[in-house]
Amino acid sequence: MSRKQRTVISIVAMLLLSAVEIRAQDSSKRAEDLLSKARQALGGDAKLKAVQSLSLSATFDRVLGEMRADGEIELDLMLPDKFKKLETMNLPMGKASVTRLEGFNGDEHFADSKTNSGGAGGVMIFRGPADGPDADKKRLLNALRNEFARDLVMLLLSTSETMPLEFSYGGEAQSDDGMADVIDIRGSEGFAAKLFLDKQEHRPLMMSYRAAAPQVKLMTKSIDGKDPEAKKRIEELKKNPEAGLGKPEIKEVDVQIFLSEYQEVNGVMLPHKISRSVDGKPAEEWTIKKYKVNPPLRAEQFKK
Repeated sequence: MSRKQRTVISIVAMLLLSAVEIRAQDSSKRAEDLLSKARQALGGDAKLKAVQSLSLSATFDRVLGEMRADGEIELDLMLPDKFKKLETMNLPMGKASVTRLEGFNGDEHFADSKTNSGGAGGVMIFRGPADGPDADKKRLLNALRNEFARDLVMLLLSTSETMPLEFSYGGEAQSDDGMADVIDIRGSEGFAAKLFLDKQEHRPLMMSYRAAAPQVKLMTKSIDGKDPEAKKRIEELKKNPEAGLGKPEIKEVDVQIFLSEYQEVNGVMLPHKISRSVDGKPAEEWTIKKYKVNPPLRAEQFKK
């Protein structure tokens, strides 16, 4: 190959690289323009940037295989790096319930759970795919950080300085409510998601992403309160709800979160109905009872 040929190839490569960079810049600018309209639809940049903490309480209805369960959930988010989720799920048999707490404070992950057998009936443990005493703590922390980042984008079109995200234009899509603009989102540790914005009102309609499938472990043995072995097992489960469940298989699935019934809370438009589907099947629905914008959360609240 002559020197002239090498020079021509080098110039062509530089031109191609420049074209790719220009397209990337155009895509980022288009995404930011759409996000700017969306922020305006949710209350404006100033209102959203002023939100440094957010709490919500909700009731939920959840699909558990062939059964359904309901319960209550509380969520606390505090910028830049604090997240806590507390839920109590009423089991579909007897009077049993499971209370779960998980979250993180900076680099510290925390989790706890408690089973209330409610006397007669059965005992059921609900847990994520990587829970348990032998779980990979880094993976658990990363999963919760991803959830934190998704919540910030979905609810406030915001990001945290501890987990910067990149936005690019992903085209248009047809939704049940009409056409939507698609924003591709990328971050560290393999974070990836798509945000769908209503083309007319510009509010977030949906977010889709890949995640590990939730796992459900069920015990249906009848308990009459007299069997010594049954009573012993109940006490063991109360002390350690994860006991004897083994290490679950981790499987990735497609998850979609749908946002609707927007209402104004302290000048910010927030969805009051949040539903989730897993692999195209309805999984759960939240009905928001109350939001608190900038509640006086403290760092010491984010712990086991």
